Amino acid sequence: MPGSKDAIKDEAERTIIVAKISKRFAKLTWMLLATLIITGIVNAIWYIPKNLYNGGYNIYLVIAMVISTAVLIIMLYGPGKHYGKLIAKYARKGDLESLTNVRKKSTLVSYVNLAIMVFITIIAALM
Repeated sequence: MPGSKDAIKDEAERTIIVAKISKRFAKLTWMLLATLIITGIVNAIWYIPKNLYNGGYNIYLVIAMVISTAVLIIMLYGPGKHYGKLIAKYARKGDLESLTNVRKKSTLVSYVNLAIMVFITIIAALM
């Protein structure tokens, strides 16, 4: 959270507070992801029968979207859980150097997730 750096000067304390707030938003994120999956399944059921036998390219878009969504779920859950634990651990210890390194790696994973989300949105627009 950008404003937290100005409000809380102690990096370890700030990280712990941000982690607690993030846990609440994580629940919302998972509910929204579940909604994405459910609507994706409904759309796939609607598109696949129409385009399975007529050679339409939409079947390939559906397959690409399913694979991309599966990769996104793995990339959200796996590294998020791993880096979240490391960030909390280093924040409690006050190890700012390790905390900075983990945050850089976590930020890179976030950019990859964002790119996958943009790819999914483009596929949905093409359908």
